[in-house]
Amino acid sequence: MTSAQHQEVSITEPLASAHIADNVHVKSVINTETQPKVGMENTAKMIQLMSKLSSTHCQIDEYAKRRHEQISAETQA
Repeated sequence: MTSAQHQEVSITEPLASAHIADNVHVKSVINTETQPKVGMENTAKMIQLMSKLSSTHCQIDEYAKRRHEQISAETQA
């Protein structure tokens, strides 16, 4: 794919409701359609950001583990 091409996804969600009041019956249906477009240049950026997020998540996990061990050691002393 070139940078000008996009990947398209269609999502259709119908919403229906019915109401009866004073012998009057009203039924309505709302139908919406969403078509997000993701360009390949954005996909590359998302991959890069996910990589950074993963490394940040690992750093947070390591910090939390060290801090947990430190607090545990201090409370046992």
